[in-house]
Amino acid sequence: MKLCRANKILRMCRNAQSNSKDSDPLQCIFEQVKAHETFENVPTNDDKASSRNSSLPLSLSESPPDILNCLDDNSDIDPSYNPVEDSSSASSDDNDIVPKKRKRNKSQLKNRENESNPVLGVIEIDSPANETHATLMKREYWAMGSHNKKVAYLPSLVNIVEMKVSKQKVADESKQKFRMLTYKYHLQIDGNLIPTYKSCFQKTFDESSKFITNALLNKAAYTSGISGIS
Repeated sequence: MKLCRANKILRMCRNAQSNSKDSDPLQCIFEQVKAHETFENVPTNDDKASSRNSSLPLSLSESPPDILNCLDDNSDIDPSYNPVEDSSSASSDDNDIVPKKRKRNKSQLKNRENESNPVLGVIEIDSPANETHATLMKREYWAMGSHNKKVAYLPSLVNIVEMKVSKQKVADESKQKFRMLTYKYHLQIDGNLIPTYKSCFQKTFDESSKFITNALLNKAAYTSGISGIS
């Protein structure tokens, strides 16, 4: 490096001697050396870029190794990493589940339909007034007027049957009840007795449950020979 610089200075001295006949050759050499040093000290584009990069912070000029490793697709996956599922997607999956419908017993559905109709599906008959069976039976019943006739008429539509099994099993023996009889209710339509439920029987004649129960107890007591409830 020093040899090259000396050769350049020697070459400039020779040029100064040949170009300057009247002027001082030392002065010409001094001026050319100074101009050459000034030209060498002027920064180039590469020097400017390197100086600019050196002045930038580390986060902008270069990427740390940890960041490069995170950006690398082939980086190792942490075995302890446990991703959390999106709650919104999980809730949407739960909403997609259709709850199963409870199967109902056909006999229970039929019983409910029968209870809703006081005459077991028979709605109307051919009559001048186009009245229902329930309305006709109710009118005939209340037309009796006499309390004794009503008490005698209602039990005639009910059959009293003895229970085959009189003991009902319960968890608490102190609450044990014994049923000796059961009642089967009927409605008389066109001379035929049609089975029905107590609730339908009660609605048809518009009587209270207590009144019907007392009439049936009187019938049971009369059958057994015990004085009944008036």
